[in-house]
Amino acid sequence: MFTERDGIKLRLEQIERLYSDLNREAKQLTERLRQLDEQGDEVRHDLALNKEDRDHLKSSIDETLQALLQRTTVDAKVEQEKQEDLISKKALIEDIEGLLKKKK
Repeated sequence: MFTERDGIKLRLEQIERLYSDLNREAKQLTERLRQLDEQGDEVRHDLALNKEDRDHLKSSIDETLQALLQRTTVDAKVEQEKQEDLISKKALIEDIEGLLKKKK
């Protein structure tokens, strides 16, 4: 039977995975920033992005943020659905127990 404790553990696992994903991305970005810093000023002049590249980069960032937001929203919806399912199952079990007690 799925208990509230199980639901909490599941949500904590989901949060840990999300945190791990964000931590991995932060490390990648930090490494890329370090590489760019090592290249120095002489290369920075060549890094100017044209409008198309800026738009592509912006849309990529927006998609990443949207995916992260959607992922957390989906996790919350799934958790809510599980809670509602548990409540209905608990009510059903209580009804059955009540009927069994009346039968005895």
